[in-house]
Amino acid sequence: MEYHSLTELLSNHRASRRFFMSLPIELQLELHKHDDSVKSASELKELVGEINRSRNYDSSAVFPHEYSLY
Repeated sequence: MEYHSLTELLSNHRASRRFFMSLPIELQLELHKHDDSVKSASELKELVGEINRSRNYDSSAVFPHEYSLY
């Protein structure tokens, strides 16, 4: 399902909210800068991956396996 923004996604999609809350606070803040461009769980996960790659983060550290976005 598509939402109008990250804020709306997090307000209405529990799995996305749990995933988002599991991320480091600095990453959460960065994601909020892209509020209008994140409209689905898959876009959220994709953007997290892009940010991690740009920062050379270990993706396993911010993609906990217990979180499913669907």
